[in-house]
Amino acid sequence: MRKATSILASVLLVGTALIAAPQAAHATSYVGKYYVGSENGNGSESIFEFDPLSGQTSSTALATFAATNYLTSLEVDGTNGIAYAVSYSYGSARTQFWTIDLGAGSATLTNSDMSSTPGANDRNFSDLALDPITGTLYGRSDSSSDIFIIDKSTGQTSSVGTITGSGFPANGFGLAISSSQKLIATSGGSGVSPNRATTFGVLNTSTAAVMPFGKAVVNGNAGGVPVWAADFTEAGDLVLVGSVGRATISAATLATLDLVGTGFVSSTATTSVSATSAAGYMPGPFAIANTAPAASRTISYDANLGAGSEAATSGSGSLTLSSGSSLTRTGYTLSGWNTAANGSGTALALGSSYTPSANITIYAQWAAVPVAASAKYEGPLFTPIAKRNINSVTGGTLTLEGRSLSKVTKVSLNGSDLSSEVNTVGGIDVKVPAGKPGSADLKITFLGGSLVWENAFQYVDPASIKPEFVYHEPKPSKPVKKPTKVKTKVKK
Repeated sequence: MRKATSILASVLLVGTALIAAPQAAHATSYVGKYYVGSENGNGSESIFEFDPLSGQTSSTALATFAATNYLTSLEVDGTNGIAYAVSYSYGSARTQFWTIDLGAGSATLTNSDMSSTPGANDRNFSDLALDPITGTLYGRSDSSSDIFIIDKSTGQTSSVGTITGSGFPANGFGLAISSSQKLIATSGGSGVSPNRATTFGVLNTSTAAVMPFGKAVVNGNAGGVPVWAADFTEAGDLVLVGSVGRATISAATLATLDLVGTGFVSSTATTSVSATSAAGYMPGPFAIANTAPAASRTISYDANLGAGSEAATSGSGSLTLSSGSSLTRTGYTLSGWNTAANGSGTALALGSSYTPSANITIYAQWAAVPVAASAKYEGPLFTPIAKRNINSVTGGTLTLEGRSLSKVTKVSLNGSDLSSEVNTVGGIDVKVPAGKPGSADLKITFLGGSLVWENAFQYVDPASIKPEFVYHEPKPSKPVKKPTKVKTKVKK
């Protein structure tokens, strides 16, 4: 990500010996991981994983490839572990563009001579930046301070423009893009080494015009530039890498610099920002693998037979569910949430964390408040009724008779409240909705408790009802008179 000076080359040889410490085997998860590339220029370049805590690289390269030039810039897509790198020959001014599969450990020379492609006059890219949302790959020219868009499939370039802007030094190498699509550039710094002040600015991705937003003193060295690479972490921190170490500007600090809206601050005046320095020499091109931020989701809450309402929860990633403190239901306590109203979906605890894959409504789940046992029953008394059939298609009306029925507060069927009213003779007429054929239970709730009337009625499919045959006694027939024998006299 910077020119291979003799000073840097000598430091590289020392640094490589110091940081080749064993690391755990590389996993297929790339998001948030740090990666560095060698800058040997000897026909063999490699990509390593870097541990920001220990300041050491992995002892085994994730990929090694036959780049004949110095590796100058690197960027990694955290979604798939695909890395993009540029190598440059300072003798022949020939630039190569590489596509590297970190998982497979393979590298493809996508473009062997970027300098021959239209769009720019200098293909020595000091730094790359990948837009996590659009997938656009930006490159910054080492010498001309031009900004380019690089076609990831071909290595062809198209010019955005030259970095221009008041109060922003033209020299410098760092380029990074945040999850909010703010393209950040760093200047080469000014002042006395090693305390050179680096200026940061937001680039217009259409014109390359820059608006400075801050400056800081970050890890310089006597013979080079203080910052030659930059990248954002998933948390939004801006990591700056120099020849002798790295520094981090926190997302909280960046948030105070008005990096929202159009991407430009309201004033050209810069503000001094604090950077936390860390040890650990970075041997070459540097990148942090990131992904597009998770889409914003909304969780809505349904009281589900209760009263009150809860404000929806919105955001990306893992969201904290409401405690449901605004919901009430007489005789019940809120026991949790569920993705289905009847409780057959995914159960979710109150105030727990949940990551929805889409906008979703979850339903309150209620638990009946236990009623203390009483030595004396004071509830309603029902008169047993014969099991009756109700049309499963149309439903019907069921009449409950008995004493003290005025104490009844609710009649429900399988957890669903039914419409009921007292009839003129003191009974309760319950309107039963349509339902699946089979027996059904009724739950009668009253002041002080509840009763379950098992097999209160039978849902019957009308199509299955056979015609009734009524037996009739045969009508009595008139008696048949026996024939009268006639005596005849025979004449002799």
